[in-house]
Parts: sequence; structure tokens; C-alpha cells
Amino acid sequence: HNLGRVKDIEAHPAGPFYYVDCDTATLLYIGIGEAIGLPLDMVEVPEHNFVRFDQPQGNRINWETMDGIERSDDYYKRMYGVSDEQIQLGTYLSSMTVDNTLGYWHFVVGIPWEQKQWALALQEYIKATEMNPRSPGGWNNAAWTLCTSRDASVRSGSRAVVLALKA
Repeated sequence: HNLGRVKDIEAHPAGPFYYVDCDTATLLYIGIGEAIGLPLDMVEVPEHNFVRFDQPQGNRINWETMDGIERSDDYYKRMYGVSDEQIQLGTYLSSMTVDNTLGYWHFVVGIPWEQKQWALALQEYIKATEMNPRSPGGWNNAAWTLCTSRDASVRSGSRAVVLALKA
């Protein structure tokens, strides 16, 4: 998503590259905000996230961490295909609580475990669903792990269906 990333990589194919993605950039912004007393929230849209500052007087600032610019809710609705129903359900474009944010990070932590440590991946995804139940990522990845794990002790098609229906 970072607007400059592709051009930079094409111009310098030998690297090295030191880019952050939306996940780590958002966490960095939230951490800095916490350190200086600026309450920032993580906000999720399909395959992306950013930070939001809800000002006391009711104004809202959505800060696109990958491009360093302010974006409207309408921009995210249009660019990421967020429906009004998803907003009403709190799935997308909702300011996340601290627990929701930590749940999202359990989801992120589970991803690399999928390569060989399926039980650990599943454990992280289940924790993600407990802490951030509105986000489909943990449910989806837990279901896929239950279906596709090479470890027979982790596989459970019936449990996968139950979790997939919540995604």
C-alpha cells in the first residue's frame, strides 16, 4: 500500500529495504501517542489498518500511516469496499479498544506460526477471536488452520466450519 514502496524497490532492486507495513506503523503511532498523552485508536478495514484520533469536540482524524496523510471514512469505504452493514456491526471502520488492538496482534503473531507450528498458530488465532471478536481475521485463519494443518492433531473440519461461519 505504501505509495513509494514499489517505485523505490524497482529503482533499487539490490536493496536493502527498511519499510514498515500498516500493522507495524499503526502500532508505532499508537505507542508514540500513548507516550505523549495523545489517545489514538487502531482502525481496521479489509487487509489494512490505520490510526484515528477522536477529538474531544467531536472531530475525527483518520491518519493513513502508510502515506502520512489524513483520509476520510468515505475514502476507506470506497477504496476497501467497506459496506454500511460492516460499519454498523463494528467489523470495519470502528475505533478499536486496547483489548481489540491486542487481539489483532495475536492474529498477526499467528501468521508466521502457520508454516510449521500449527498448534501455536491456532492458539494465537483463538486468542485473537476472544479479544477482538468483531474482526474476521482471527476467525478466518483459525478455520483455515483447522482445515489445512499438516498436523493431524490440530485438524478438525467440524470445528473449522463453526469458526468460518463467524468470520
